[in-house]
Amino acid sequence: MKAVFVNSDHKELVIKEADKPKPGKGEVLVKMLASPINPSDLAKINEIDFEGSKSYIPGTEGCGVVVEAGKGILPKLLKGRRVACHATYSYSGCWSEYLLTKAGSCFPVIKKISDDLASMLIVNPMTAIALADIVFEQKQQTVIVSSAASTVSQMLNTIFRKKQIEVINIVNSAEKVNSLKENGLLNVLNSNSASFPDDFKYLSGKYKPSIMIDAVGGELINKLLPFLPENAKIISYGNLSNEEIRFLPPVIVRQSKSIEGFFLGNYTKQKGMLKTFIMLIRANKLLKSHFKINIQACFRLDEVNIAVQEYLNNMTKGKVIIKP
Repeated sequence: MKAVFVNSDHKELVIKEADKPKPGKGEVLVKMLASPINPSDLAKINEIDFEGSKSYIPGTEGCGVVVEAGKGILPKLLKGRRVACHATYSYSGCWSEYLLTKAGSCFPVIKKISDDLASMLIVNPMTAIALADIVFEQKQQTVIVSSAASTVSQMLNTIFRKKQIEVINIVNSAEKVNSLKENGLLNVLNSNSASFPDDFKYLSGKYKPSIMIDAVGGELINKLLPFLPENAKIISYGNLSNEEIRFLPPVIVRQSKSIEGFFLGNYTKQKGMLKTFIMLIRANKLLKSHFKINIQACFRLDEVNIAVQEYLNNMTKGKVIIKP
């Protein structure tokens, strides 16, 4: 089979021939149909070390057909089914003609959902649902959402709007402010504007949000921490800025503020298979009826470097899909 690998200096991705894996107990082999490029994929590519790059195949999620099944009831039930799938091994990712993964990481999808949409059923919708559930559990009435033009943030806005939860949206350009406001969102701030600190301070004082969902990190957090109310919590699920978060301890200590990490894989492990499957059913329904995911382009497996560059050029324009 053909698959994407990371070359030793991380400057580009390469297509190589590899042995098609055989599923063992509890595993399935999926013939891939589509896989999106996610920020988490690019972060992992940049983080992988020299030794790890020798066997690492990128691609966190995708859609395909189960063509071989290992021993076990679940693998046998999935054989022949079209599934949304999640990579469980570093040596077998979705940017490949075939994916070897655990049967528990595959979920049948309804016919009405296209291959492209089914390939994005897990990471973004499940992340949005999980983060929203955390907000609901803590009975919040207002929440701050950074990188508000991203797919996850737009999904969060959709969920919060239905629950009548106020959202303070933060983006990094005037163009994105206008775009979100045209889509009916209020309280949209540009973090690069001269008035941003005053604008945020005003809205923070007005709504007193005690939780922030952040995918940016770095200097943005440094700017916002002093203006957040006491006992405020920042949930970090990404670092799009590629910057360190630096702050003076008194900002955290004296006002009991906190920063905690969120990783979907850990969250679903804590919830267990049954609750995770229920979340996926919710994601399936929401993706079909409420969530709108823009797809800006599709590329073949051997065009992966072009695909990545296209996504990096404008991540908020929509998803880029790789079709093995």
